[in-house]
Amino acid sequence: MGKSEDNEKKEKIKKYIKLLFEYLGAEYCFTSGAFVIQDNKGGLLKLLKNTHKTRLSKRIVPRNLLSHTSFFDKNIKKRDIKLYETRFKKKVNISCKRTKNKSTSKKINNKHSKQSKQLEGGARSNTSSNNNLEASIRFKIIKWYSFKHNNNKFIFIKPEDSATVTMKHLKYAVKRYVLKKPKISCRKHRREDCREENNCFFFKTSIPRNYKMIIKKGGESEEIVETYKRKGDEVFIAETISRYILHIIKNKRKGKIFKYGKNNNNIKLIYSDELEKEDPVVTKGARSKKKRVKKQ
Repeated sequence: MGKSEDNEKKEKIKKYIKLLFEYLGAEYCFTSGAFVIQDNKGGLLKLLKNTHKTRLSKRIVPRNLLSHTSFFDKNIKKRDIKLYETRFKKKVNISCKRTKNKSTSKKINNKHSKQSKQLEGGARSNTSSNNNLEASIRFKIIKWYSFKHNNNKFIFIKPEDSATVTMKHLKYAVKRYVLKKPKISCRKHRREDCREENNCFFFKTSIPRNYKMIIKKGGESEEIVETYKRKGDEVFIAETISRYILHIIKNKRKGKIFKYGKNNNNIKLIYSDELEKEDPVVTKGARSKKKRVKKQ
């Protein structure tokens, strides 16, 4: 693969990540966290594989520093871990806008304040823990791997600001995993390994962590159903959403592609009719419902 072709594919991956955050909107945007994306049709995996990448488990990286591998079997050997790192030429900056849902924000902010006090001897947030603040996530690489659960295929993606084999990442890893001093995000984090420090926001709580319904252009709705065993606070992306984003990238659609419902309970796919014509497959991870919903 030529350098220009590789850069072109990496730009598509970068666009994919940006559109994932656009899907999250102001309410579910995070500055630290990870995604679990259902990919039964393999469209995302194909895109990720067809770019220059580094297989971390083949590098000189200690097994305990191969972080974010909780979806692999605990007894798996290092040589069998297919954990990859894709690096971008320039850092990517994505803004998290101020949320309008005051009720949800209040619950999260209260929990965030309690956790800050519990971790008083360790990590402290260097900014306010008010979830209404605007913030941004910056990353230079993504860690990713594929895994299976309940006969479904998934991709784990974690944006990070530095590569694993760097002094900056090593210092952070030692601080978090050895000294037990994790940093606290100014926005609600969405890490899959939050239970290690007992600081999950959403795991086994009533606080909303995702939209409930996907609304298509014709009014048909799909319920978002998690089809794997959740580890922590990671963001689940139903395959319908992933396929929609890949469709948008393929067809070079510009402008607004999502419309957010009242109280962030649902999200409308503005160009869903195009996706249905291109690939009329009902995927798992979103339960189809024929009833129509009122226009937002």
